[in-house]
Amino acid sequence: MTGVDLYLELNERQKALDEAVQDLFKWEALSRDSALAYKKERTKQLAIHRSEGMPVSILKEYVEGIDSVADLRADYDGAEGQIVAVREFIMATKVAIGSLNEQIKREWAS
Repeated sequence: MTGVDLYLELNERQKALDEAVQDLFKWEALSRDSALAYKKERTKQLAIHRSEGMPVSILKEYVEGIDSVADLRADYDGAEGQIVAVREFIMATKVAIGSLNEQIKREWAS
């Protein structure tokens, strides 16, 4: 790779890093909103079914199986999974940027 190619690659990696950070903010906001919606729906369903006399021993498991609660939980879990994936991408991109910087220093110092 020439020096120009290295700088172009570095620029592309930095743009990808910026986009990933923006994605992370988006997924974290979605996760926060999903968690809130899930907790509200779960609490509502717990109260409804407890007031109907459902035994406490099976109440939590039953409520987790209700479609509205399960869907909200799936949304939350999906957002959490995306957050982990984006964070891993950010870390890998930082390592790649560091390697490119070191290679640029070596080639331009000689």
